[in-house]
Amino acid sequence: QEPEKIGTMIDPVPERSVQMLHDHQYVGAFAYISVPGRQPLTFFSPHLSVGGNVKYFRSTLAGYDADAFAYDLGLLFRTPRFHLNTGLFDYLIISLGASATNFGNAVTFINEATPLPQTSRAGIAANLGSHHGFQLGADLDYRKIRDEDGYLTFGSEISWRQLVSLRMGYSWEDNLLGHFVFGGSLRFDDFILSNNLIGRNNALRLELASNQNNDLLDSPYHGTITHQPIGPEAFRLFEPAYDKYVESDSVILKWELTRDPDLYDDVDHWIIVDKDSSKLANIVVLSQQNNSDVLVQVRDLPLFVNQATNQTHLSLENLEVGDYFWSVLAYDKDFHFRFAKLDNQRIAKFHVTAPDPRVIAIHFDHSEWITTDDYQGILQFTVCNLGDQLAKNLTLSIFDSLSIQGSVNKRALIYQQPLSDLAPGDTILFQTEWRTPFNGLHDIVAKIHDSKNQDQIENQNSSAFYTIPKGKFSTTDTSIIQQHYQVIYDLPYVGKIFFESNSAEVREEYFRFWTIEPPLALFAKRLRENPSIRIYLQGTIDPNSDEQDITLANSRANAVMETLHELGVNLDQMEILEGEKLPLRKVPQNPEDRRWVYEERRRVDITTDKVSEELLFKPLQTIYIEKTDSSVVFDSDIIGVVPLKSGKIYLSADNLADSLALSKFSDGSSLTAPVNWLLPQKEANGLSSWLDKKGSYGLTLTDSLDRKFKVKQQATNLASEVIGRERRYYVLANFALASAYYEFYWTNLLNTIPYLLENPDTRISFQGHGCAVGPEAINMALSKQRSQYFHDKFLADVRQRYPELYDRVKQRVDLPRGTGETEPLEFRNESGKQVILGENEKPLGRQLNRR
Repeated sequence: QEPEKIGTMIDPVPERSVQMLHDHQYVGAFAYISVPGRQPLTFFSPHLSVGGNVKYFRSTLAGYDADAFAYDLGLLFRTPRFHLNTGLFDYLIISLGASATNFGNAVTFINEATPLPQTSRAGIAANLGSHHGFQLGADLDYRKIRDEDGYLTFGSEISWRQLVSLRMGYSWEDNLLGHFVFGGSLRFDDFILSNNLIGRNNALRLELASNQNNDLLDSPYHGTITHQPIGPEAFRLFEPAYDKYVESDSVILKWELTRDPDLYDDVDHWIIVDKDSSKLANIVVLSQQNNSDVLVQVRDLPLFVNQATNQTHLSLENLEVGDYFWSVLAYDKDFHFRFAKLDNQRIAKFHVTAPDPRVIAIHFDHSEWITTDDYQGILQFTVCNLGDQLAKNLTLSIFDSLSIQGSVNKRALIYQQPLSDLAPGDTILFQTEWRTPFNGLHDIVAKIHDSKNQDQIENQNSSAFYTIPKGKFSTTDTSIIQQHYQVIYDLPYVGKIFFESNSAEVREEYFRFWTIEPPLALFAKRLRENPSIRIYLQGTIDPNSDEQDITLANSRANAVMETLHELGVNLDQMEILEGEKLPLRKVPQNPEDRRWVYEERRRVDITTDKVSEELLFKPLQTIYIEKTDSSVVFDSDIIGVVPLKSGKIYLSADNLADSLALSKFSDGSSLTAPVNWLLPQKEANGLSSWLDKKGSYGLTLTDSLDRKFKVKQQATNLASEVIGRERRYYVLANFALASAYYEFYWTNLLNTIPYLLENPDTRISFQGHGCAVGPEAINMALSKQRSQYFHDKFLADVRQRYPELYDRVKQRVDLPRGTGETEPLEFRNESGKQVILGENEKPLGRQLNRR
């Protein structure tokens, strides 16, 4: 059928047997039996084959029988496929063949021997084509039959995908009535017709041919129906033999490669191996489906071996004990599948049996303590003999290596232990400390080897473990959790009571309501405490305010005296002086400034003798302590490898306890930045509840592997500290002047000099202020004059009073500064509220701003 196919050169039918009898005008019947054989000479060349045929021929003629044996021999060479890449034809194949047929004894009837028609034949064929395109074949043969002239025959065929073929042939044999023959064929394969009709991996071919007609005979027709396989040819699995017991952990699988009858098709091989036979059985079922996706499904299956191959063997090593199932699947471009067979089984089986000592588990029990040493925890190794034989003379060796950027550095031996004989199924647990100074991911390799030859590895297992965090976490022996800044205000008082125009009524702010203690209430208290003090009250009137009657000035003095008397001051401690009518004065053009000047001229002046002046008018001291909560600062230098997921600092003192959650870590895996923890103020006294207590603290960390670590508990004393003190000493100044209103204020300031020098950090500065009466520029200049005046006076008085301290004091005095009217007198009360005393809208406030 296909003379170009290797091994099919020899036709099993005795060539021209019928024609031979016809030529000799014999009349009778004949029969023959043919036993063909063909063999590719792959040991010599994959492109060379030889064929042979043995035929037995028997004939009956006119009651006489004759028989003979005939022998055929042929040789065929086929070139490899040449790639053309012409777009129409992909491949070119050339075949060369020669044969000698019908050698043997002559056929003898009675006495006459008729020689067999020995025939010599040689030819060449060319095939061009593509598997899914057009195919073109042409061949030229020369034949020489015994006692006849030789002749040539030519044949050609063109096909499309082997589905539709057209054929033409011509023979130069002289005794033919017609030299031309024409024909064609249709082929239906399993992808066109139902599998049930023609069978999986098969095709049905219908052929029809017609010889050339002539003047004597009509055209004879020839028709054939051929049912043929079209998938890969059958092939075999060689070894190991089916159900063989392999006493080793390695085996070599061997099989033969198969071919496809289509010259233009290719066959690929796929080997599958697994311990689960059901997986391979499912693949066999899948291969029987007429679906190109079968191979895709097979490739995705999780098998021990699942890979394409063009080899005829595969070496499997380090096999576990047990049953293994394997097969080789061949498939062509049309996804026709065929499994290799061993003992008529598609799935072969072998059993691995041997002593199989294995490290079946490696476990790392990490240390929970964060320390600075190299201790990481305990490594545990479970060794079991999974084989069917006794394991003996073995040693367990443990190696440690640090993985760095995908590579592994040199392994270090960290533990070694001889193993006692292990019977099949025996299990032993070993453990050892793991110490390493190198942080990172470590490969822990456990090897079981012959005790005398460490390089003879029987089995090994490995696991990768991350080191634990290492470092320190601590704070100082004393932790400052609160800082105090103290400000002492010496708030000044002045003996002046101001009135509304043409009024002698004392306003409530002087005896009942004021930002701080009302002046008359404070004076009354001090007069009661010091009955020897005598004061003088003198009222004034202001002609600029249209006040002319002097009795108004006396009425104002009487009103102040009555108020003080009501506050408990004895009348004999008070004396009213004759009222004073102030002279007219030039007033500012600004209406507001003019009004403020008038207000300060309508007053009662309270005076006393110099000895009593300080007792009566001394400042009211107010102390404000600003408390700033401070963090407990923990120094941390903990280096980790695995990202940290969470952390917590805990602190307890007496019956108090609290914790601080950590969520941010240096580079995600370390805690190297200081941690500032502001203790909670939910207790009744806030942070004061924690003060002067000894606290115990610790740290816990959890990494992304859910490993938990902690540092050992430590102690710190919780305390407070004073970070600064400030004293604001106010010296009131006279209106529009740079002189002090009360001299004792200045004297008291000089008395504090030795105290000021006790603290080496003390600084002294003079700041001059003014009220809002008049232009801002004048008030700014006046405030600078005041600060400069008192600055110079202070240094001069210190030089005179404390000559030995002068140089030290001078080094601590800053340059004077004037603020004009921009900074009215203000202070913070005990609750921390900012309070303004120097209200420029009120005459008393303006008096306090002149300082």
